[in-house]
Amino acid sequence: MADRHHLRCRGQGCRIVRSGYAPGSKPIIQGQWNVHSKAQPLRTCIGCRQSAPRSALLRLVRDPEDPQRVVADPRRRLPGRGAWLHPDRACLTQAVKRRAFSRAFRGAVEHAAVDDFFGTAVLAPAGTVTVQAESGSEI
Repeated sequence: MADRHHLRCRGQGCRIVRSGYAPGSKPIIQGQWNVHSKAQPLRTCIGCRQSAPRSALLRLVRDPEDPQRVVADPRRRLPGRGAWLHPDRACLTQAVKRRAFSRAFRGAVEHAAVDDFFGTAVLAPAGTVTVQAESGSEI
């Protein structure tokens, strides 16, 4: 029976507990099969530096068209190196204050698209020069 089970789980990291107590469950009767799957992968938020399941964090990646820009990847499908952030304004502010974006992406990046995703405008840390492009419509 154990062989058939492992053919079904296809090596997904399941383990079978035959008797006794399984972690976090009721006692099992001798001979019953209890299958436990692995826990969800943990990722570290670049803002608050706390570990959380990746389903609770927002993935950020460099924009494929503009490598100097960081964009939010809510579907977690874009290619490239990713960084993880709690979907919380406090963590975003902390990440900007700590300059975590440039550290996580190994180079200078622009995080304005992430600010827009959160609907905020987080100020850059003191001493950082920001240049605004002119629209040409000012008269």
